[in-house]
Formats: sequence, structure tokens, C-alpha cells
Amino acid sequence: MFDRDTEWDELVRFVTNPDPGPNLAVVYGHRRQGKSFLLDHLARRYGGLYHVAAEDDPRTALDSFATSVAEWLDLAVPLKFEDWKSGIETAMEQLTRRSAETGRPALMVIDEYSYLLSGTPALSSYIQNTFDRYKRDRRGVVRVVLCGSAFSLMANLLSGDKPLYGRAALSRLIGPFDHRVAARYWNATDRPTALSLHAIVGGVPGYRMLSEAIHPSTGFHSPRDLDEWVIATVLNPASMLFQEHDRLLREDPRISHRALYQGVLRQIAQGVTKPGKIAAALARDARSMKHPLDTLVDTGMVRRSEDLVFSGKNS
Repeated sequence: MFDRDTEWDELVRFVTNPDPGPNLAVVYGHRRQGKSFLLDHLARRYGGLYHVAAEDDPRTALDSFATSVAEWLDLAVPLKFEDWKSGIETAMEQLTRRSAETGRPALMVIDEYSYLLSGTPALSSYIQNTFDRYKRDRRGVVRVVLCGSAFSLMANLLSGDKPLYGRAALSRLIGPFDHRVAARYWNATDRPTALSLHAIVGGVPGYRMLSEAIHPSTGFHSPRDLDEWVIATVLNPASMLFQEHDRLLREDPRISHRALYQGVLRQIAQGVTKPGKIAAALARDARSMKHPLDTLVDTGMVRRSEDLVFSGKNS
């Protein structure tokens, strides 16, 4: 584990809190930040149920969840849930029983929760209803973590108009490394080179694993090291990093017209930061920029800052 001590300590405190009843945590962030790594190790340490959802139809997704529950319980026969409501209820009952048997908190992690939510929009309501009942009765010591990469969807999971509002004890964004930590992680000792590298990969730790085979064995110590690596990865159509920008846009279900968002990001990267000027560069009405810019801000791809001198806003 590299420089995730704060996040790890928060998760450990959440799991080991002895308060009776269920508690909920939401963990979110873009892909390749190390969310699954943290939560998998958390579940292993505390003997928890760890389920990774996939982009399946609702029935297949439910059967996969039933398989994870059965494996966690060491059952010789498979489980079959009638629907997600009964699946969540069964999981909560088994977690409560495990907590009572061991005298310790019982943990369940549902990773890529946004996949399940897209197929079963009422899933959060099922969790809310079960939580409220167990919380009222103060039954067991159960900890549930919901994790996802659909940034805006997960970030809004606890907002005021959502079923899980007021139910979470922890909401944790797993973000990229800052430029200093990233320099250590990539072993970039030359400062200008480290800054250029950070401008390209943005502190995302998973990008190193995607290019591990061609990562300079001694690190980045000169612009030449970086140039050779960029040619072999970012500019190489065979590399996973080549189309990463498009994959990031596909993560958010609200981004359907990716060409527009690509154009907005391209203009911002070129220094065009005012909404009106972005619209003019794309030959669009200035009012049409509000939704794509708001979406990019919500997903964390763009940061909006207010100009302290002028009344306008820069994105």
C-alpha cells in the first residue's frame, strides 16, 4: 500500500466501531485509484463478504451476488434469491448472525455498486428499508461499504433526495496522488520531468500498473526518460493508455454525447477557460455549455474556480 494511510485508517475505524446496528460507508472515485485494492484487503483482514458487481442483466447480477454470499458462508449448495429485496434481507440477516457469533463487527463490501443500481434503481431503497429496521432494533454490529467508479452517481448517492440520505457514517473519495506523492510513486527524481509526468497521468496510481512492462526500471531522471515512455504508451495505439480519456468519459452515465465533452476538454487544455469562449470555439450557443461543464465538474474532470478580480467564472 502506497500513501493511502489516511484512507485505510478511516476505513478501519469505520469497520471496528462497536456501535450496535448497521452502519454504511460510501467509497467512490475514478478507476485505477486503488479503491478495490483497499476494500479487498479490508474484507480479507476482517473476514468480510466482498462482492464485485459486473455489467450484467439484473437476474444474472442477483445470481452473482447470491454466489458471493454462499461462498462467504461456506455453503455446500448454491443460494438463490427471488429478488434483490430478499437478497439484501438475507445478507443482512447472515451478517447480523455472524456478528453475534463472533462478538465482532461483520463487514460486507459491494464493489462497482453503480452497475447494480443501473439495472435495479430501487436497490438503494431496499438497503434503506433494511437498514432502518435493523438500526431501530439495534441488532448486530454490521458494516456495509458501497463502492463505485461512476463518479457523479456515487457522489450523489447520499444527497437529500436519495434513499440513503442520512444513513452513512462515512463518505470517502479516493482521489489521485498530488504531484509530490506521484513523483515518489513513479520514482521521478528530475523535477521538471516529474511535473511533466504529472501533467500527463494526473497522479492516477493505476497507470503505472498499465505500463509496468515499459516503465523505466530506474525511474524518470531526465526528459529523455519521459519522452521514450510517452512514445511507448500514451502515443501508442496498442497501449491501454492511448484511449484512456474516452474510457473515463464512458464511466459517467450522463455523458452520452462524448464528442461534445471531448471538445470541451480539448478547449480547456488549450487554455480556453471561459464558458462563452469555449462555446464560440465549438460553434455552439453559450447557454448550451452549462450542462456539459457542470457534468465535468461533478465528475472531477474539471475544476471550477471563481475569479477574485473579475465577476466572471473560469472553468
